[in-house]
Amino acid sequence: MSDTNQPLKKSNQPGWKWSHIYFLAVYFLALYLVYWLLSTKNFLVPNLIYWLVAFLASLTILLMVLGILKKNISYVWWEVLLLVFGFSGVWILSLAALPFWAAVMVAGAMVLLPYIWPLTLWHDLTFVLGSMGIGLFLAIRFPFSVLLVCSLGVVAYEYSRQKQTQMATLLSEAFRTGLPPGILLPIKPIGWFKAIEETWQAGSGMVISLLPLIMLSAIGLRLAHVGWYWYLLMAVTVLATEIVWGQDKQDRLRSWIFLAVAVGFYALMGIANL
Repeated sequence: MSDTNQPLKKSNQPGWKWSHIYFLAVYFLALYLVYWLLSTKNFLVPNLIYWLVAFLASLTILLMVLGILKKNISYVWWEVLLLVFGFSGVWILSLAALPFWAAVMVAGAMVLLPYIWPLTLWHDLTFVLGSMGIGLFLAIRFPFSVLLVCSLGVVAYEYSRQKQTQMATLLSEAFRTGLPPGILLPIKPIGWFKAIEETWQAGSGMVISLLPLIMLSAIGLRLAHVGWYWYLLMAVTVLATEIVWGQDKQDRLRSWIFLAVAVGFYALMGIANL
């Protein structure tokens, strides 16, 4: 299945942008809740998180080297690596926000739940938490300029990603394993309460990459730390932009545009606080 599957215009189904708007609205609320929980702990994270991130960084470098040697599969490997980051992000977020014993129980349950009960809602919830976990680490460790440059790079990557022919191979292989390589966005709200295989059908669901959500989490947490009004303005502007420009003339979702708007707010915040 491809990201470009189109709903029937004359049906009672919403366009992809409306489903994406619902998703982003819940995402922004959940992200601010995460910020509030972390602020009560003064954003102190255990050392175990740094070891976990060091492992992920080493794995990234290793796969990049292998991808250079095997260029024909490097793109697929990169997307699979994002799934590893997503699962690891669940552990990062749980360890940062909860006591150790609770973090182990919650993270373990969220990683296993999509396999035990393959519901679209559980799959998406796991990777939403995972993207927030990685985003939290980036927000804490990356300087303003580094996060800005990386975010701009992700916008460019996501813009070109939809035109990559390798996506067909990636989605085909992922469908056979039953694990979408990202957020599974259903076209109707009821789709979140259906099995992954049922939602992931042509015209019923599409895959949203984790990478833009990771950067959105980092930017959102940084903006919330500067002031709740920055965060609120960013969230409202992103949702408004999605309403106006969320789909192109072929009814394809512009999945890169929400991050582009968030990056613009992040740059504006940096200029205003010079």
